Amino acid sequence: SCGVRLLIKAAVDAGKTGRSLHIASMTPHLHHVLTLSGFRHLFGDTARIAEPRTAVASKPAGGQCFEVPGVPGACRQVRNVVAQFATEMGFGQLDVYDIKLAVGEAISNAIRHGSICDETIEVKCENRDGTLTVSLKYPSSAFDPQAVPAPTYASAPEGGMGIHFMRLVMD
Repeated sequence: SCGVRLLIKAAVDAGKTGRSLHIASMTPHLHHVLTLSGFRHLFGDTARIAEPRTAVASKPAGGQCFEVPGVPGACRQVRNVVAQFATEMGFGQLDVYDIKLAVGEAISNAIRHGSICDETIEVKCENRDGTLTVSLKYPSSAFDPQAVPAPTYASAPEGGMGIHFMRLVMD
């Protein structure tokens, strides 16, 4: 989300000087996120969008549970394990990108704002009749993500778009 926020800021800043920012080629997932978030119009309509790849499913049963240390290096591991689980469930590549985005934001927030003294974070992936459920469990004080307002491109602080993107791409 930080990278998307920087693109949005660059496009807005360019507009203030009478210029525009165009993306010549973007991944299907970036196009998807910009469209869902309502920021696609900031980048013109000339982008070439690559075709998404399809996944091969092997339908894992049950679930997978693992722990990671509450340190920044754990983010990539969690995203990759959950993405592999989702791919094995049969999710398409764009859905897997959405899942990686949401899980990456969630684990990043858990590490930055929730975990205490590098304690471990429990990650649980479950296949409930074809529905993927991912949960994170870690020691922290209570937090209500619904209390976080949706950002605008003019008001989004650094790092302030993660929960918004999680809401956009996940239920």
